[in-house]
Amino acid sequence: MPDTATTALADAAAGVVTDGVIDVTSWTDLAGLREDMAALDEQFRRLGDHARTWACNKDGFAPSPVCLLQPLGEFLDWLEEAIGAAEGLVHREWDDLAAAVTAVTGEMQALDQRVADALPVVA
Repeated sequence: MPDTATTALADAAAGVVTDGVIDVTSWTDLAGLREDMAALDEQFRRLGDHARTWACNKDGFAPSPVCLLQPLGEFLDWLEEAIGAAEGLVHREWDDLAAAVTAVTGEMQALDQRVADALPVVA
């Protein structure tokens, strides 16, 4: 009598065989996802750097003590703090997401290997 895992594997295999052709999705396309995510993270970091350097620059709002635009400089301090807080949140969430993607990719590759081991014709 087959064990539960073998039965479950056979049931799963029945769903991938159509007209005698085995169609198993490979998860190898996820291999570069971590690098793509790192590139997006770097773009976001550069965006924050640019915003702090140029959008939050108060130099133009305080040329003299009587400058009418001087109160906007205080808003730019707040904006710079908000950008920093948003960056921190995004980086923490992004790191968690990247770690989860790495873990899931490993699990999918392990499952692929178990299927290949159970159904040698797939490998």
